[in-house]
Amino acid sequence: MYTDIFIFAIAFTTFSLYTPQEPPVSSPALALLCCGAAMAGVYVFCRVVFLRCARAINSAAAAAEHYGKALTVAKFCALGAYCVLIMLCGLKQALPRMVYGSELALNACGVAVFSALLLIVWLCAFPAYRNCCDALSTRGGFTAWNARLSLTLILPWILFAAFLDGLSLLPAPVLEFLSGSNIAAGLLLALVIGIIGIFFPWTVVRLWGCTDMPPGPVRDRIEDICRRARVRCAGIYLWNLFGGHTLSAGVLGFVPAFRYLLISPALLSMLGDDELDAVIAHECGHVRHRHMLFYLIFILGYGFWFTALYGLFLPALHTSDRFLDMTLRPDGTFGFAYHALILASVLIFFLLYFRILFGYFSRTFERQADCAALRLTGSAQGIAGALAAICSNPAARTAPNWHHYSITERIAFVNACERSPEHAARHARRVRAAVSVFCALLAVSAVFLWMVRNQLAERNSLHTLLFVEKMSQRRPDDAVLRFQLAGLYYEKKLFSEAEKEYRYSIALRPDFYDAYNNLAWLYATCEQPSMRNYPEALRLSRIAVSLAPHAYILDTLAECLFVNGLYRQAVIAAEEALRAAEPENRLHYENQIKKFRGALPAEDPPSRSDKQGITAV
Repeated sequence: MYTDIFIFAIAFTTFSLYTPQEPPVSSPALALLCCGAAMAGVYVFCRVVFLRCARAINSAAAAAEHYGKALTVAKFCALGAYCVLIMLCGLKQALPRMVYGSELALNACGVAVFSALLLIVWLCAFPAYRNCCDALSTRGGFTAWNARLSLTLILPWILFAAFLDGLSLLPAPVLEFLSGSNIAAGLLLALVIGIIGIFFPWTVVRLWGCTDMPPGPVRDRIEDICRRARVRCAGIYLWNLFGGHTLSAGVLGFVPAFRYLLISPALLSMLGDDELDAVIAHECGHVRHRHMLFYLIFILGYGFWFTALYGLFLPALHTSDRFLDMTLRPDGTFGFAYHALILASVLIFFLLYFRILFGYFSRTFERQADCAALRLTGSAQGIAGALAAICSNPAARTAPNWHHYSITERIAFVNACERSPEHAARHARRVRAAVSVFCALLAVSAVFLWMVRNQLAERNSLHTLLFVEKMSQRRPDDAVLRFQLAGLYYEKKLFSEAEKEYRYSIALRPDFYDAYNNLAWLYATCEQPSMRNYPEALRLSRIAVSLAPHAYILDTLAECLFVNGLYRQAVIAAEEALRAAEPENRLHYENQIKKFRGALPAEDPPSRSDKQGITAV
């Protein structure tokens, strides 16, 4: 399950963050051909992997282990093929243009391609699974169970894409507030993740085909352990994933109303009474120590630190000449190397954060839950016997496990805790210290970034200016870059530099109406009196309107007419702007009309402009 989480997370990250190159690296037809070739390659590779797996099995005890390793290799092959399709074959560019209007539609297409590759893995894996794990399974049932398990990981991605689509439906003022406030956006995201975390277990137990455990001595025993541990659950379910043949137990949910205790029929039939008590006590230990709540905070911490580091280092990286030399194409645009480096840095941070930091907390939490089972049952025999029963292969018991410790290490630890209670108390203190340090670092980081937010904003603004300056030097004939540079100069109140760049962009592209419009606004409203040039502002704004009579350009014309003393014409232009404006922007234009009307003499009210009004102006 942990491997699947990593694989899906890498696949989702690659698809979401990779920006397609322009021009496209391949045509849609060629990208489709690459998809077919990738699927064929995955099929051949998986057939070889599982045939070798069948030959390598020399005992029944080692069969499941060999199958698990082969399945992991096959899934990583599918992941590699998926990343190649995205980054080298232009998969995202080959998708229909209409899906780019919706995050949900776009990500659904990405899910479909990755699911097709996984389907090939499952079909190739079935014969090995039947020989190694369940001789009575069917191909359809095996594929359906894998699909259900994968859907558990896909659903959060789809829900998040739907959430992004939902944001676009919010009123413009709310969107503007969220985009301008990192704290508000972060709190909203945390709220959404929290809501999903609360209700998602209810969905999972149904996706996995879990059924309510029937009344009887076994259920009574489990309920008694839960009562003794003071843990409330919404239900006790049989974990029927893969027909119930997996040896698994777990607890889902950190809110009692949506908390479910799961145990597979195969594990239930294997354990004795004392061992069953220890397993349930172990799962209750996770609840009592609030491990799942910490995992939610841990995920939020990943989002926070990723955003913080991304915002701190990426702008600075873009001002490095060495980085630009390495990632820019001959035409001055970012190519494959840029997108690959950015994506690689994101994935490295993800792997380090979860593989190392999460691995540490997961291992320590498992030991803490083992200690809880020891404390509740009064003996290490139950938990040690359950661990030994789960893994009958002596070689596998000593195999390192990055998120649970090896079976041998766990048995040795719980036996040591039984001999010396101080051993368990020392581990509990270590866990509390680790959790406290993590939460303190998260809180301190948040407070520090809040205190220096203005300095960081100024720093990032400076890096953006330096980056655009460097890019404009490398692409001196790019009118859009010159226009962007002028806008940044204007924000920095470097008005003469802004004027120069606006003039440069107009010279490069004589039909660049936004450059005419912005330069006209600078001449009409500049806070530096020496930069004002009202007649030239009016001339430029009229050119901009002749090229594109948009509402904001008409608004500039109205302002230019106003500063030139042509109040009546200013009102007419402002009324035209109001009619062309989007509903969410009408208030600004209405205020402009009031300002211009206030400057009119009482005996000279403007006549309402008709369709020819702007031409007359």
